[in-house]
Amino acid sequence: GIKDYLLPRPSVVFQTILKEAPFLIPAAGRTAVAAALGLLSAIAGGLIVASLFTLFVSVRRSFLPWVLILQMTPVIVLVPLIAIWLGSGLASIVAITFLISFFPIAASASAGMSQVDPNYADLFKVMKATQAQTFWRLWVPGALPSVITGIKIAATLATVGAVSGEYMVGTNPNQSGLGYLLQIYWSRTDTAAVFSVAVVACIVGYCFVALVNWIGTLLLKRS
Repeated sequence: GIKDYLLPRPSVVFQTILKEAPFLIPAAGRTAVAAALGLLSAIAGGLIVASLFTLFVSVRRSFLPWVLILQMTPVIVLVPLIAIWLGSGLASIVAITFLISFFPIAASASAGMSQVDPNYADLFKVMKATQAQTFWRLWVPGALPSVITGIKIAATLATVGAVSGEYMVGTNPNQSGLGYLLQIYWSRTDTAAVFSVAVVACIVGYCFVALVNWIGTLLLKRS
């Protein structure tokens, strides 16, 4: 006896997906692009920060507290600032996705590089390896499993970050994806359409994470 406007039946949601497909499919593609850009930038930023923290103790001591402060700051608090600095659109959406995805990668990479077997580290010292050789041939390969695990975690957050960013700062239908559609459907109190966005977002997120897992598995096999 529950009304459809409160909780639509699955058949109604499926029919709504078919009806709204001309809008949902392009929006899903834009969300996937924003999630990919945010995740790639988070991977680059996380690996750079982890490398600097590992190579230079002074850098770690100086900047680690600020990284922790930023990590503990709710992203929603930073959204108005991001919108002011970057404007409403793809740049802000990618920035929000980056902030959500950055910390798992940086933390896992830092932990992986710091947990290298001491015996191997001593061997490199005995062989008089340079710091660069030790970094690329010991720390990086040793940290690869942890890095991939962090990227997998970040991949699950990237789609969430993209949809959230589109919902909060997406104002252009040509640049925003599922989050922008969600805002439109919610303003119309179209519950079935809201559920259809949720279903499509889940599918996009699943495909995105599956792709990252596949790439990670290939990298681990080759390492």
